[in-house]
Amino acid sequence: MYYNILLWTCFSASVVTSLPQSSNKNGWQNFDTTGSVGQTVRTSSGSVVGHASSWKPDVSEYLGIPYAQPPTGDLRFAAPLAYQNPSQNAIEASSFSPDCPSRFALSQDLEVPGNTMADIVFRQLVQLNRTFSEDCLTLNIWSKPQSDMHQALKPVMVWFYGGGFTSGSSANPSYNGARLADEKDVIVVSVNYRIGIFGFPGSGELPDLNLGILDQRLAVEWLRDNIAGFGGDPKRITLFGQSAGSQIVDFYSFAFLEDPIVNGFIMQSGFAYNSPSPQETGWLNSSSAVNCTGEQNLQCMRSKSMLEILAGATGYFGPTADEKIAFADYQSRREQGLFIKRPILAGNVNDENGLEVVIACGSGACPPPQPQNDTAFEVHPIACGTSVATSARLDHGVRAWRYLYTAIFPNQNVGTFGAWHGSDIGQVFGTSAFLTGIPDSPEQEEFGEKTRTAWTDFAKDPENGLVELGWPLAVDTGRE
Repeated sequence: MYYNILLWTCFSASVVTSLPQSSNKNGWQNFDTTGSVGQTVRTSSGSVVGHASSWKPDVSEYLGIPYAQPPTGDLRFAAPLAYQNPSQNAIEASSFSPDCPSRFALSQDLEVPGNTMADIVFRQLVQLNRTFSEDCLTLNIWSKPQSDMHQALKPVMVWFYGGGFTSGSSANPSYNGARLADEKDVIVVSVNYRIGIFGFPGSGELPDLNLGILDQRLAVEWLRDNIAGFGGDPKRITLFGQSAGSQIVDFYSFAFLEDPIVNGFIMQSGFAYNSPSPQETGWLNSSSAVNCTGEQNLQCMRSKSMLEILAGATGYFGPTADEKIAFADYQSRREQGLFIKRPILAGNVNDENGLEVVIACGSGACPPPQPQNDTAFEVHPIACGTSVATSARLDHGVRAWRYLYTAIFPNQNVGTFGAWHGSDIGQVFGTSAFLTGIPDSPEQEEFGEKTRTAWTDFAKDPENGLVELGWPLAVDTGRE
């Protein structure tokens, strides 16, 4: 049964449904949301030509749409600028863009020949056989064409990937949004953003430090202005993510109070933590490694190649407290209610440390299975932090739902002691069989269907969708 596999501890509160319009915020006549699969959509980036998803052929797939100027030259280590397409050439959105520069760009000669589940997941984690480029600020859209021009615009779910702010890509097949779009009447979007030293550089010469989060904000602004052309409702945008992607969802909720744009938040195994104060140690060590010494080293760093910079990068490159985008004291801000007052659905898996087993197995050093620790939910920092995040919403009259994910299925079993960090993604997107080639079990099909219904019902109506699904409203269990 559903509740035997996925324990929902509820902490928990109008959605405006819009009909298709004839023009968007920028004023151009850009769409008729009825039409054929893969139809061309006019956007602020230019006309975008889609295609039918090879997995779900009734779904329009638009891959690699640029939302920002390539962050190269003087735009390297700078806040993103909206994409300009002066030629107005059509964008053939037929393939994913390259991944943003990641530490794994230096290890593409790595060999992972096995075909166990751990091997498959490990290959995705290390971005094996991917290309990397700074020209990576793109997004992907999965939508099902409207059958009626009077059909209401659909809710939009925007996915931010994890990877510890040092790796990750929207091209990971686990994040393919075609099934959600096909079965649940939503628009699914995934976003590339800068990571590591390119996304969070830490230089004292820079006015903006948290560039990766600014990338995501610009992508959300692009969706506000353009998503109606794909059949999406710009008034019903929900952010969701896992691990570092979930942390950024929470970071966003504190950073953009004045103009939220979004309508709800789904946080899977991640929350906003107190960001460290700006420290130039990592930047200075990294710039010194590529012979960019002295106080004015920014221009020198902009002259180096991507691989040179990645090879020299050492130290912390993640969100840094600038008191604009990331903050040093989130608990104080939670107590003051300094966050976007929109509902959240947040939770974690029962073996958050299990990803370490995946990494070890992918490296050929699997540890022996151990008995599952039944108290992991209470003691793991992700569980504790997520409870604090949800309780803060409750204290300020915001509805929040809290869950514990414990399911593990044959096509996800990597020898861990429970549901490992990230194993919930396969049920949310319905991609486990797509990724592994191993069919879902009947129990998994039923469970995955209910999980996807919960996630998308929340996106359709963050205030009441889960209530109408039968989930009770919040009670504070004191897990903080």
